[in-house]
Formats: sequence, structure tokens, C-alpha cells
Amino acid sequence: MKPTHISHPLKAISLQYMSEAPLSEFETNFIEQYQVMHDGVLNMKERMLELRTAIAKKQKEMKYPARGYEKLKTEIQLYEVYLGLTVDESLPEVTEYKINPSAFQAKLDEYSVVMNKYWADIDTMTRQYNDSFKMTEDFDKVYEKFEKQYEKPFWKNYEKMEIDLVSFDADLNTFKDQWTETYKLFETTVDEYDAWLAKHNEMATNIHILYDRIKKVFAFIASIQNHNKGNKGNSFSEN
Repeated sequence: MKPTHISHPLKAISLQYMSEAPLSEFETNFIEQYQVMHDGVLNMKERMLELRTAIAKKQKEMKYPARGYEKLKTEIQLYEVYLGLTVDESLPEVTEYKINPSAFQAKLDEYSVVMNKYWADIDTMTRQYNDSFKMTEDFDKVYEKFEKQYEKPFWKNYEKMEIDLVSFDADLNTFKDQWTETYKLFETTVDEYDAWLAKHNEMATNIHILYDRIKKVFAFIASIQNHNKGNKGNSFSEN
């Protein structure tokens, strides 16, 4: 039986026929491969939507390490000033300041947990992003193959075909509209990923610089403790 209406999650495929005669092997394969094309665009669309969800989730999660960074930055700035490692005239003068390496280390440990949670699925998202380019390129090749093996021969020999030319042309245009929308979704997804990545790289750079400052403070406190053998206070680790 000739399929006139084929349900598909991307869009329904609607075809008309010239007569009651059976389809040729070419036309049967033609319809099957046309459905494969629909599968390909649907797969791309679903993967893009998944990636967009992952990007939005990571953008939301970014606020936690960013917030922790600001707190650590403020505290290490106080350490630097009161240990005489830097000068900041905007800070009020304090005649006595208690250094508590253990408490600061605990905050670093807590921040490490936050960062590990943020980093947990970034590799997966990056792989999804890279795969999206391959999917788009691969589908271009799939369409080129369909066009060469089925579409052009169909147009060239349409008078011998049972599939009605006008109905296929209308359905193909609808399919191409879906393909175009999916490609626009791809471009939007790439823009969103690039925007997240720019902020992510900036944050990662700032955190790296902050950790270098923290290590210098640790080293300075350790040197003080080494010169004061009677002081049994805690020391920083190189976290």
C-alpha cells in the first residue's frame, strides 16, 4: 500500500500518487531514505536542545564559584595588607589583626567542593558542543547523497514516477524549512556556548591568579613561623 501520510516527530510526510500502480523499487527506497533525512534533522534538533539546556544550567551554576571567588578575594586582600605584602589605602587602619590559617584553609576546602561540582560535567558539555559541528557536517553529506541518488533522478524522470511531483515538492520545501530552523538553532546554540565560554575562561583566569596570591600568603606565613620556633600556630597548605 502506498503511504500517503507518514507520521514523523519532525513533521508528517504527505505524498500523493499518479495512479493505483505499485511503487517501483527506486520509489520505495526513495521514501525510506527521505524518512532517514527526517530522522537526521530531528536528531540534530534534539541534540541542540539538550546542549542548550546544559549551557543554561552551567551559566546558572557559574554564580556559585563566582560568588565564592569574590569572598576569597576580599579575605586574601586583607591578609596581604595586614601582613605588609601590599598597600590598600581604601581599607581602614587596624592596629591588631588575627591571622587564622586553619579557618582560611577550611574556606578553601569548601570552595574546592563548589568548584568540583561546577567542573563535574563541563567535559561532557564540551564534547556535546564539538559533536554538534560534526552532526551538522555529517548531515550535509547525507543530504548531498540523497540529492544525488534520489532527488535529482526523481526530478529528471518525474513523468515515469508514481509519486506526484507537486506533492513531493511541497513536502520537500516544508522539510527544508525544518532543516533551516534547526540550523538556526545550531547557530544560536553556538553563540550561547561561546558567551558562556568567554565568562568561564575569564573566571578560570581570575581564580588561577587568586590562587597564586593565596600561595604567596601561605609561603609568607610559613616563613614567619619558621623564624618563630616558639609559635605553634597552624600553617597554610599549598592548595
